[in-house]
Amino acid sequence: MSRCYYCETRLPPGGGIDSRDPDEDRQYCHDCIGTPRLGVVGCGSSKIDTDEPVPAADLYDSTYFRKKREYCQQRCDAWWIISAEHGVLSPGDEIKPYDASLDPSSDVYIGDYEAGRWSVQVSRGLKTRFSFYNPYGTVVLLAGQAYLEHIDDGVFERFRVVDRPFEDTVGIGDQMRVLNQRLEDYQPPGQSDLKQYATDGGDA
Repeated sequence: MSRCYYCETRLPPGGGIDSRDPDEDRQYCHDCIGTPRLGVVGCGSSKIDTDEPVPAADLYDSTYFRKKREYCQQRCDAWWIISAEHGVLSPGDEIKPYDASLDPSSDVYIGDYEAGRWSVQVSRGLKTRFSFYNPYGTVVLLAGQAYLEHIDDGVFERFRVVDRPFEDTVGIGDQMRVLNQRLEDYQPPGQSDLKQYATDGGDA
């Protein structure tokens, strides 16, 4: 008898719910399909020209950031931006343009001491936000290594799945190609699929 890929519980005779992600040839139970996908997005150096506070999701104006934003808006239930200046931001948090980076090679690197403080602040901030969500879900990491290496690994390990779309990519162009492909191919499970599974255990 087949089992759910995530929790390994036995699936009904008719099978479970097929993954809608083209990268996955797997089946899941109803409970695991119903768990959240949470996104963590790195900020960007390019920002709109304004003297007024704007929502964080609208501040960064590079094509690269906007593609990550589009991905999270379409495929995640909730998402946050990690900023070198402000730490963890919700998309609607209003902030002004700034210059700061966690990359030591950058002219606006915040420095080793501040980077250490940032690590503690952001690790705690993400852990607090994640605590409101089911740990059987998926966290999607769309941030550079210069940022992720400062975050405590335990923050992400609470989730059953840690999705790293950029892990085997080379450069921003390759990362955007991966996101474009996922956005093009992805079809979220419809309510009819879940209802059918819940009532008769049939294939979705």
